[in-house]
Amino acid sequence: ELRPQEPVFKDERVVTGAQAATSLKFLDETVLEVGSNSDIVLDELIFNPDNTGSGVLKLTTGAFRIVSGVMPDGAMTITTPTVTIGIRGTESLMFILKDGTTEINLLHGALSNQVCESADAIPLAAGQQLLVSSSCEVSIGVARAVPTGIPQMPDDLAALEGVSPAAGEVTALGAPPGDERD
Repeated sequence: ELRPQEPVFKDERVVTGAQAATSLKFLDETVLEVGSNSDIVLDELIFNPDNTGSGVLKLTTGAFRIVSGVMPDGAMTITTPTVTIGIRGTESLMFILKDGTTEINLLHGALSNQVCESADAIPLAAGQQLLVSSSCEVSIGVARAVPTGIPQMPDDLAALEGVSPAAGEVTALGAPPGDERD
């Protein structure tokens, strides 16, 4: 059971229930918000005082918002059942279904995505969405509207999973209300 201000460690698994959510802040200032019914493994997190290090997060299922910290570009990798994502100064909203289908909505920055172990990377720019099905079919479109607060599975994806739909205010693409980012 996770408690406020309690440290997390390599290979630790974080699982949230139907009425639970959490927010993790790492030493490099990366913030990972984890919605209900989500599962993540902290494969590797190394951060040094000179702003060097590396990290691998394995997102298995659920809803996640990730704001990368000061770790060097490309030093943090996120894996899902169908996509390996190279993080480079980003904010993204991700949804992973039980069958491995992965939706990535990039709000700020840039991502490099390898789909289903392909050697070719698919770049993603701010405002774009990458959808990869469990059979590795790829589509790129416009990122969805971003809910405020800790993310929950959107209605259209929840219908596929049989989980509770998203609730709460929805804002236009970009930062939450009151956030004055460039």
